[in-house]
Amino acid sequence: MKNKATTSQVFKSGLSFLSVSLAIGLIALVFYLMALNSNNFGSAIVFIAIGSLFFLVGIIGLISKFMTDGITMGLENGKPDSNMSNINPMGVGETLQAGFNLFGMICLIVLATFSTWGIGMTSSSIEGFLFFSTIAVGVFLSGFLGLLVKIVGDSISHAITTSGYGALLHQVGIREVSVQKEEHHVESVSVSSELEWTDAAGHKWKKLSGQLYWWNGTGWQRHN
Repeated sequence: MKNKATTSQVFKSGLSFLSVSLAIGLIALVFYLMALNSNNFGSAIVFIAIGSLFFLVGIIGLISKFMTDGITMGLENGKPDSNMSNINPMGVGETLQAGFNLFGMICLIVLATFSTWGIGMTSSSIEGFLFFSTIAVGVFLSGFLGLLVKIVGDSISHAITTSGYGALLHQVGIREVSVQKEEHHVESVSVSSELEWTDAAGHKWKKLSGQLYWWNGTGWQRHN
């Protein structure tokens, strides 16, 4: 490969991943310490639940960050001009946002799976139980595989936006349309000039769809 990641890019990406991981761990640790120092059992449970939620969401978000930062680096290093490379790793806010988004999808998948499976459990027949259990397995597998696709798709989308490739492709598309319009205009002018002419006597002629026409002073008249 021509454009590989440099040492500075490796350390910058690693430092970003480490700092975001520590920040998420620190947030969870704060809630755990609040739970330990709480004199109320109910409040302690709430703090533990919030800390665990942040920790879980952070782990999920870090998975998304891992892929997104890698794709962003690849797109940046793939640019023709090395001066255009500017790696922008995901920050803490973006990582947590991605984590919450994926966590919400996971909760929906789990809810749909257990709801379908619960219907099967209440069925009075073995056939009904097997039918709904099969549907539950299908819902879980499709949701799990869809999550993998979502992680890759969201990572590519975020990387394209962050690296500036979206705006670059948009400009390229506009330029190509303009060039095509200019070429079409030139071709139209050249065809028109080739099909119309004036003879030595000053009479105007043109050929259209295989028919010969002459200008009578007020309009085009077909020549028999």
